[in-house]
Amino acid sequence: MERDEDMSYEFFKKLLSYGEEFVLYYQDRKFYISQRKDLGELYLTASEENYHIFYSPKELLSAPLIDGETLLERWMILQFIKSIPKVDHLIQVITQNQQRWEMRVVLLPIYYKDENRIETCQIFIRDSEELCILDVERDSGFKRYEADSFFEALTNYRLDLEKEGGILQCNGADKCVFPSPMQMNFGGEKAYFLEMRKQASLNNVYEIFDQDKPNLNCVSVAEQKQFYDDWFTSLVGGSH
Repeated sequence: MERDEDMSYEFFKKLLSYGEEFVLYYQDRKFYISQRKDLGELYLTASEENYHIFYSPKELLSAPLIDGETLLERWMILQFIKSIPKVDHLIQVITQNQQRWEMRVVLLPIYYKDENRIETCQIFIRDSEELCILDVERDSGFKRYEADSFFEALTNYRLDLEKEGGILQCNGADKCVFPSPMQMNFGGEKAYFLEMRKQASLNNVYEIFDQDKPNLNCVSVAEQKQFYDDWFTSLVGGSH
């Protein structure tokens, strides 16, 4: 998805009034403009801790959001991507008088062995009532992955990366990490570190989107699945 560097301010205002959402780039910073039409709210979000809520496009446009100035005052040095995927998971929601976030964001490296380079991607992790959703942002644009578990959604993203020679670097892509059926049923955000001829242990459980496993060894989806199959066979063989 290309950055829209030629968008006029008046056209931006019109799109905003229609409910469009944007990624806004200013110097080395990035902001998300998202909307909840059902609540009549607009949001400018930099992170879970840094956000603003507005109740009309006019209020947002009048606010000193960028280094104490309005969007219009900084317009000539801003860059936009318009028509981004819906990012209501960036929005703070109120549930039973308690504040909570329905999403978290991680930055993960992608290693391209043949090119000997590393690229970084940003993943928005959202747990809806029906699906586990990953919204992935890269320099090449946005893509959404939906599945019954986060591990499955992550696997689908990894398969896409493999087509271009990339290996995602996180616990969930490690050769020896794989979730049990029960972990998958509970969303698949956690998985076991597996050792040959040993039962999986609760002492060896990792968050799949983290990178804290010692000696992280990220491989292809096929290699990871083959290790899991070999591990399972080693248990069956050891039981006789």
